[in-house]
Amino acid sequence: GNTGLTACTQDCAGTWGGSSLPGTSCDDGDPFTSNDTWDGDCNCSGTPMAVDCMGVPGGNALPGTPCDDGDQFTMDDTWDGDCNCFGTLAAVDCMGIPGGNATPGSPCDDGDPNTGDDAWTTNCACAGLPLDCYGTAGGEAFIDNCGNCVGGDTGLQADPDSDSDALLDCEDNCATAFNPSQADFDQDGVGDACDNCVWLPNTDQTDLNGNGIGDACEFATGIGELSGIGGLSIHPNPAREQVFIECHLSEARTIAIYNMLGAIMVHVSVAERRVSLEGYPVGIYSVIALNAEGRPLAHARLIRQ
Repeated sequence: GNTGLTACTQDCAGTWGGSSLPGTSCDDGDPFTSNDTWDGDCNCSGTPMAVDCMGVPGGNALPGTPCDDGDQFTMDDTWDGDCNCFGTLAAVDCMGIPGGNATPGSPCDDGDPNTGDDAWTTNCACAGLPLDCYGTAGGEAFIDNCGNCVGGDTGLQADPDSDSDALLDCEDNCATAFNPSQADFDQDGVGDACDNCVWLPNTDQTDLNGNGIGDACEFATGIGELSGIGGLSIHPNPAREQVFIECHLSEARTIAIYNMLGAIMVHVSVAERRVSLEGYPVGIYSVIALNAEGRPLAHARLIRQ
């Protein structure tokens, strides 16, 4: 009665026609084995797993892998072949910190406000370079004889003498004009060579109208009134080396120039309009036009700078 029927067999798991056959995978229920398979006697067994350095079967704590030896003074800790966790002793920096960044050559603060570019030395001493007068660490700027910070990064030269008169600018009462004699008629601290009002003190050199004549002189002497008064025309006024005097009075024959003491300095014909002031002291002079009898016809003031 069984003719034509296929005979069935049980597999290793006891299942008729099942797939749990010898050589196929199974689970032996042992957490410490791997690659479990059915053997020819339908026994499920696996290969015992290796235990790592932490005692974990199949774990990753294997020789050569990182670990922590618990020592703060070591670094690069790893498991050795005997599953001992060891590290390399870490160097202590200049601050006493293992593996720290305070190493020779690195920045630090020596606490001195007069130094800069502070750094750790090879002996782990924090030291900086002295600051020069310009504030540059290790710079070459210095204070010159005029009390100025020069040289180094300042771009300034020491002890300048701009007018080459052998006097330092800080000592020269007129640093822009050659004046080795340091003449200063009005004693205002501004040398005659560059004073816009030589005969009256005007330290600030104020010149509101920008005509080159200091206000102290212009307002005190009435420069604006000196040209064309009483038929006399004087220019330039103030003057330095020479002056041109024109008289527009037909009766005038001569021109006389007197100093403030009343002494006559020059007496020329009205036709001789150009008068040299060379040798005249700085000051205010009276210019008078005279007729043929020597009587005054017109009067004006001349200022010699």
